[in-house]
Amino acid sequence: MSRKLQCPVLILVVGILQQANSFNIDMKSPMIFNGSQGDMFGYTVKQFENKEGKWLLIGSPWVGQPKYRTGDVYKCPTFKTNNPECVKLNLAEFLTVPKITEVKENMTLGISLTTNPNGGFLTCGPLYSYKCGGLYYTVGACSNVSSTFQVVNTIAPTVRACKSRLDIVIVLDGSNSIYPWSSVNNFLIKLLEKIEIGRQQTQVAIIQYGYKVTHEVSLNEYNTTEDLLEVAKKIKQWGGNETKTALGIEYARLVLNCFII
Repeated sequence: MSRKLQCPVLILVVGILQQANSFNIDMKSPMIFNGSQGDMFGYTVKQFENKEGKWLLIGSPWVGQPKYRTGDVYKCPTFKTNNPECVKLNLAEFLTVPKITEVKENMTLGISLTTNPNGGFLTCGPLYSYKCGGLYYTVGACSNVSSTFQVVNTIAPTVRACKSRLDIVIVLDGSNSIYPWSSVNNFLIKLLEKIEIGRQQTQVAIIQYGYKVTHEVSLNEYNTTEDLLEVAKKIKQWGGNETKTALGIEYARLVLNCFII
């Protein structure tokens, strides 16, 4: 189904006595812009003007279905042009806050829309979120857009840096006294699956010891949990008749200078 939006149609209240009298403008030859009802096309509407001419800005907060309904804003020309169709501005792509793990799914960008008296406009997605570890924080964010439809900056004053960042060193016993090795590896995988790996998140190093110490993974070597898991699944047992636990712990403490778990 599609939702039809007529423009320009202005309802002006010209007198208030016992009842309100109003009239409509240009009902004989309206401009009609079509959009998806499922995307909530037309949820917000704003008249807008720049050097090119007069436009209609139309918010569509559920654009991106079915999975990533980020929302967006369309620009629709009300002047004569070779391309009279509405154009999606793809603002969700440029709405971003550095140094956090963003969650843009269903953030409903375009659900609010206002013009700037000095040129440009502001549109917001109140369900913009970010992650700290396994926790989600819904804080909202807005895109500040120039009169030429370029994103100037993202406004998200309630975003805070995660406080749960850690450097973790995992020390594995890889001597012959451990059997089967698959049990150790399965435990390691389950542990890593619950850790959010990233430059601004948790970093993990892995050390294995037996008769010697082997440095398997360094801190800051991988930027995602998925990448680290692929490497961890391939870690093999080095074995050996000696179990130098103290040497493994001392290696982690002195060489890497990190917390040990």
